[in-house]
This record gives sequence, C-alpha cells and structure tokens, in this order.
Amino acid sequence: MKLSKRLIITAAIIVILLTLPFATYRFWLPEIANYLIVQDKLAPADVIVVLSGNGSRYRHAAKLFKEGYANYVLLDYNEEDTFNVLGVKFDPQKMIKDFAVSNGIPSDRILTEGRCTSTYEDILYAKENISKNQFKSAIIVSNNFHMRRVYLTFQKIFKEDTVKAIFIPVPMEISGVNPDIWWTNEDDFLKVINEYIKLFFYYFKYRI
Repeated sequence: MKLSKRLIITAAIIVILLTLPFATYRFWLPEIANYLIVQDKLAPADVIVVLSGNGSRYRHAAKLFKEGYANYVLLDYNEEDTFNVLGVKFDPQKMIKDFAVSNGIPSDRILTEGRCTSTYEDILYAKENISKNQFKSAIIVSNNFHMRRVYLTFQKIFKEDTVKAIFIPVPMEISGVNPDIWWTNEDDFLKVINEYIKLFFYYFKYRI
C-alpha cells in the first residue's frame, strides 16, 4: 500500500525535529552553561567579598587584593565546619585567616563572617558587614558556574541599597566549568545540573 504524500512529509518533519537537537547540540549546549556565568569588568572597590567554598575563591581574592583592587577582604565561611583530626581541633576562622595572611593579606585588612551555611546567607551576612563598615562597593568572588545564583540573590537582598557590586568569577582554568565542553566532563556536568536545581529551589524559596 502506497503511503500518502502528506504522511511521508509528516514523518520526515518528525524525524527532523527528533534529530535536530542532536545535530545542533554544539550550538545550544554551551548556552546552558553560559547562562550561569556572570562576569563584570574588573574595577576597584571598597571590599572583596569571598563566598564560602573551595580554596580557589580565597586565593583569587588574595590575588585581586595584592593587585590593589580593594583595601579589605571579607571572607565568608561556615563556623560549623570545625573538625577534629586525631583529637586536634581545627578552628575554621583561624585557618581561613592564616590562609589569607599567608597569601599576602594583612590581618588588619581581613574581615570574617562565619554564620554562612548557604549562598543566601553568604550574601545576607555580607550585607550586614558592608553596611557596618560603610562600604559603597564590593567585588563578589565565586566560581563561574555559581555566579548567576549569586547575582540574583544579591539583587534580591540589596534591592533597597545603592552598593555597587562587581561580579568576578575565579578564572575557569583555575576552578570552574568550561561552557564549551561542560557536557563531556562528568564533574562539570554535575556542577551545571546541580546549579540549575539550586536555582529552581531558590526561585521558589527566596523568589530570586
């Protein structure tokens, strides 16, 4: 039985639509990761705010400080991360301040905030410190895949303030996802998917 011309055309369209995403994935998959990345032009500010996380964030902040981009550094961390090794208790505040000093930041230029257990709290308590010290501008440092959520949370928490924020991610080569090939690396893939899950959660919990 011959197939009608209309049926053949319909089947061809369905096949094209099904295969198109696979044929063009190199064009649209990078945009999924690129959306997560917010990066401003680097400029001097009153303080560098480092969101709690891996050491690359603190090292990059120290580099920016030594290059003269700010006079103070605010280091966020989670004070509950105190841990014991063979009965020796390690204080996260001391560790993070020692780390900053060893990376060239004078102790009198270091501010710390240990109440942070989430990105939202990182920025919420950063606001308290910025207000208390009367800072008017801040460089915000985190990993590149984290910056969209950081940016949206900052806009939510600082919506009534005139503080100028400059969002500067850690260079991708040091710590971050490569938006051009993120889906080919298991670690990068999980970071991107996990970040979208958190964005979804933040949208409903905090209305960012």
